[in-house]
Amino acid sequence: MKNFKLNIKLAALILCSSFILSGKEVEASNFVNIKLTQTCGNTKINNMLNEYMNQKEEKTDEIVISLLGDCTVGMDEDSTYKNNFNSILEQYGLDYFISGKVRDILTSDDITLANLETALTTSDNIQEKQFNFKGDPENINILINGGVDIVNISNNHTNDYGKEGYEDTIDTLNDYDMPFAGDEYVTVKEVKGKRIGFFGLKKANLTKEAIDERIKSLNDLGVDLIIASVHWGEEGEYDFNSEQEDLGHYMIDNGVDIVSGNHPHCLQGIEEYNGGIIAYSNGNFCFGGNKNPKDKDTMILQITINLDSAVKEYKLDIIPCKISSTDLYNDFRPTLATGEEAERIENKILKLSKNIEPILK
Repeated sequence: MKNFKLNIKLAALILCSSFILSGKEVEASNFVNIKLTQTCGNTKINNMLNEYMNQKEEKTDEIVISLLGDCTVGMDEDSTYKNNFNSILEQYGLDYFISGKVRDILTSDDITLANLETALTTSDNIQEKQFNFKGDPENINILINGGVDIVNISNNHTNDYGKEGYEDTIDTLNDYDMPFAGDEYVTVKEVKGKRIGFFGLKKANLTKEAIDERIKSLNDLGVDLIIASVHWGEEGEYDFNSEQEDLGHYMIDNGVDIVSGNHPHCLQGIEEYNGGIIAYSNGNFCFGGNKNPKDKDTMILQITINLDSAVKEYKLDIIPCKISSTDLYNDFRPTLATGEEAERIENKILKLSKNIEPILK
């Protein structure tokens, strides 16, 4: 199946074509980055989308989307402890981290969205802050080979190596044909005859005005579904706060269908609100930024959507996971939880959630 992916930048117009090797399949694909203020863009982009959609051999009512937490495919330069991310990478290779049954799940859905909390760069332009996460550009293959289809870059770590590191990260994602959204970029991805739009914002730019601008830009391109990836909340807090709830509700009320939250580094609740889904925090996932987090609970949140019904219909599948395959330390290898452990994690999420029982699988 050929998927059409469209990256739109607020500041430039670039046309290119490429051949992508992903965790799901080999795809012929085109990317278009366009300055949204240019009036010439939308007609041309819509024509290209229509051309690709008319080539589809497979169309279906249901689309399965997997939401993941923070993925740091690198580490802080001061992480000199035994079994740090780079040492495990050197020992086991890129395909070690997202593998086994987790990879099987992520490569069998239609879209997997992750929050990329790493500067993919060789720059030494380290910024003055407590933690600076950097990974070799080829580390993006950890996510690609693991089944991730799109990443959010709007967070507090993609600028850890300044403008140079940020631009290197964008160049890397383009070089490896990994779709991305966040900050100035929105993305449209064609899946099973439907246009799925993505945008990402963080605390520094998470305003209602910015939300409105991105929703309008995606709606002008005729998307069927909008997914927002937001970097918000407080670290270590299991309960989402009133600001998260207010902004989450605002997004849903104004046209976003799914909100995927990150930053707290722990799981927060899920809410069904006004016909949309808000996952307030997906926790960590493949997280090279901490050698041994006290809380290793995480999940894959799978959302099955019927886009051809009169009203969008959702079914949620909470798949309990651990961020490490061992409890002794973090080996950065997310693993499915089983038995009582899986039941405990699921019950933990349910207690933090609102109005989701009717739509649980």
